Amino acid sequence: MPLRGAPHGRPDGIWRHALLSSPWFDCPIFDVVLYKPMGCDDLDMTPFDKKTTPCTYRNPCYEELEQLFLHLWSTKAVKIPLRRFPNNDVVLPLTAKHYRQMYGDKAMEWPAINDETEEVGVKKEESS
Repeated sequence: MPLRGAPHGRPDGIWRHALLSSPWFDCPIFDVVLYKPMGCDDLDMTPFDKKTTPCTYRNPCYEELEQLFLHLWSTKAVKIPLRRFPNNDVVLPLTAKHYRQMYGDKAMEWPAINDETEEVGVKKEESS
């Protein structure tokens, strides 16, 4: 049952807790559901560049955000190879700092995904 005053949808936003404690905690495909430009509505999905735009967390209690998260999780995240230590342990939020110190910033990068072909590790070609 939704809480009073909560936006429509689930009042707990539990999907965000699941994401931020998973191996995909910092995967850029989820930036669209986690962040919004400061001053924008939580459901405004206008594309933005997180690197150049001041951002804040979205309110996770909207059903639309949960549905988009589930769609991204089940269609895109499952195709991305996880970052792993040599012993095959997965990089998690708790181990990310140690992994970065051992292997550097380059090792923390996620492979690019071509949105048109959904190929992992292949960037969309820029038109001339």
